[in-house]
Amino acid sequence: MSGRRVFLVANGPSLAHTPLDDLQGEEVWMMARIHLLYNRIQIRPTRYWWSDHPQDKQNMSDILWHIQEGYPCWIRRDVCEIITGKYVPAGDWAPAPQPLPTWVHPWEYCITHNAGFIRNEDGTPDPRRPDGWHLDELGTLCKYGSGYNCMMQQAALEGYTDIYLVGADLGFKGRPSQDNDNLDLDHFDPKYNHRYASLARAAMDNDTQNEMFRHALAWCAPRGIRIWNATRGGHLEVFPRVDFGEVLG
Repeated sequence: MSGRRVFLVANGPSLAHTPLDDLQGEEVWMMARIHLLYNRIQIRPTRYWWSDHPQDKQNMSDILWHIQEGYPCWIRRDVCEIITGKYVPAGDWAPAPQPLPTWVHPWEYCITHNAGFIRNEDGTPDPRRPDGWHLDELGTLCKYGSGYNCMMQQAALEGYTDIYLVGADLGFKGRPSQDNDNLDLDHFDPKYNHRYASLARAAMDNDTQNEMFRHALAWCAPRGIRIWNATRGGHLEVFPRVDFGEVLG
């Protein structure tokens, strides 16, 4: 089977030493706080994704900046409703209501499994854990494990036959203590995330996202959709590894 390919860029530590500018001319989807890397790279996303509920003014500022810069944006529907003023969340970080420009695409998300994990931090089962991708039944994107899951699902739905994962490191480390919240070891920038994450949460994230990737493989492989791990290093071993440079010729 031959067809189109897309590069899905996650935000793992390996991005700091991945020559992303080599992706110029490719279909490249980026997400979340990728703009922290923009001062070091020239390439910009052909599609920018936001899949979380914003939790503060910084998150909302990140989203609005990408919209104002004119990047094609795929943003979760409830976040779009915050922007337009249809939904007003608690707190003081909601922006003044504004219409969505034509380059913003609100997407529907699965409420049943949203923010679900393979288990809770205390080891008990998480009822939000799905059995796998359920695109055939609901037609929505499921964020189980990570917003990266939504990007993979949409790429599959749009008919991409070769999906390349970049910066999908896994191997989450969490934070040594709550006093050390300025050091983010799990993303390409130590300032990426200031929230405390326990070692138990880090282990839970690793196990959940490994299962998330297994779900992707189980859905895509029978349909002739190939997923390749083009991440430099990292701990993801669900998919065949390919060399980032060799893929780009």
